[in-house]
Amino acid sequence: MSDNFVLAVHGGAFMNPRDYSQQTNFIENCLKSGWRDLKGGQSALEAVVQAVVKMEDSALFIAGKG
Repeated sequence: MSDNFVLAVHGGAFMNPRDYSQQTNFIENCLKSGWRDLKGGQSALEAVVQAVVKMEDSALFIAGKG
């Protein structure tokens, strides 16, 4: 598989002035995991589904509840 792909994760629009380092670190980990999955030959759909599931399972985001 080519290394020529882009992976983007959107964690929401944070409007409150507070420390979002936990969310930022979580998103960075999702990106690294997704990159490894894609690099390993996993399909884009599988990588996206796994990222969404991780975010839905995390208490840091309200994915799937909006």
